[in-house]
Amino acid sequence: MMPPVEFEEIIVPERVDGSPFGPEKPEGKVNYWGYTRGRSFAPKASYCSGPVREPVKEFKTLVKHLHREGLELVIELYFDGREAPAYVLDAVRFWAREYHVDGVRLVGCGPLKLLGEDPYLSRLKLFAENWEGVSPGKCRHLAEYNDGFLIDMRRFLKGDEGQLDQAAFRCRRNPANVGAVNYMACTNGFTMMDMVSYDVKHNEENGEEGRDGTDYNQSWNCGTEGPSRKKKIVRLRKKQLRNAMLMLFLSQGTPLIMEGDEFGRTKKGNNNSYCQDNEISWVNWGLKDSNSDLYEFAAYVIGFRREHPVFHMEKEPALLDYKSVGLPDVSYHGEKTWCPQFENFRRQLGILYCGKYGKRADGSEDNYFYVAYNMHWEPHEFALPNLPRELCWQVAFDTDAEAVNGFYPPGSEKPLENQKRIMVMSRSIVVLIGKEAEEKAWGLVQKRPERREKRRM
Repeated sequence: MMPPVEFEEIIVPERVDGSPFGPEKPEGKVNYWGYTRGRSFAPKASYCSGPVREPVKEFKTLVKHLHREGLELVIELYFDGREAPAYVLDAVRFWAREYHVDGVRLVGCGPLKLLGEDPYLSRLKLFAENWEGVSPGKCRHLAEYNDGFLIDMRRFLKGDEGQLDQAAFRCRRNPANVGAVNYMACTNGFTMMDMVSYDVKHNEENGEEGRDGTDYNQSWNCGTEGPSRKKKIVRLRKKQLRNAMLMLFLSQGTPLIMEGDEFGRTKKGNNNSYCQDNEISWVNWGLKDSNSDLYEFAAYVIGFRREHPVFHMEKEPALLDYKSVGLPDVSYHGEKTWCPQFENFRRQLGILYCGKYGKRADGSEDNYFYVAYNMHWEPHEFALPNLPRELCWQVAFDTDAEAVNGFYPPGSEKPLENQKRIMVMSRSIVVLIGKEAEEKAWGLVQKRPERREKRRM
């Protein structure tokens, strides 16, 4: 939840260096987001829903009902660095003690070392830009929350050169002492739909003549700036969104989706809608019906990740065979198996996940997976690693397969006729799962040569 504390909604520019001649009149904009100095111990009254405003009672009721439904609440608190460290510590403790929130994301400046090492907050989830120099103790309650994943994976998604090293790093990153929050879009910047629809920001309605908001969105409009009815453009954008969802949910860190991105929310190219209390910032829930295919894909990917622990291991993959099972936990491949190719001009990456390193809740081992990323604008053929004798590769995801919305549900995976190689179409991701062959169901003959015993003469 964005900052729920009392703040001034009418923006008045601050005087510079204490000058008495600075502006005193509002500039005509509304502080719609609340990322400014506020009254850190008071819930915002204008967010109340009842005819009688009781912000304290209503916020506590909100938290109780969320917990009753099995949901946690993380709030954002903004500090600009002028507050005393003790004040910030008291504010964070206050929301944990009085309202029982489950976490706090610290925005702006704050005494991170003091907060991260505070024993009272050791059971509260704390999110910040980074926690360098902080010793969190025994509890793993700190998480890095920054744009690192967004920048690197957006570049990889749109096919920039020299991105394979960073893509491989982001896919496996899961530090031991702190969590890693991954996202393709967040409050600041483009939504995921705008990420594939605009090359440049369109903040004209903010009244700042385009000076606000970042100029580095790492986006690509797929050939047309803004909305388009061209079927080719629409298909490519939806495929890129499927690619982005897979990149996010097949990475080891903690995935985060901004509200509405699961069904194609747009802010019309505005990447800094802090003062827009209108359709630019609101969520159009009607898109859930018109973009039901995107919503269906996102929901399926979430369930897929939950079902397969190799994509969210207890610790960061070591790229080693530390269990002596014949394969490392995770390994990288190029178009040839066991030959990773990280030259600047390449845009293809294969990742093999060994199922023996993933344990389900019932104690059983996970499946083997091979993920083939082809972010090039040309098709490429990937050689496939060998599986144990009783298994064969079957297609679980193919983002180019528009007819099936990019995925094959359990039991309907598509076995490969050629178990040695696969052609991955341009700007596509294919996820292969190692399963026992079901020749009868698919009408395929996948006989393996029987072993012949050698007899001594």
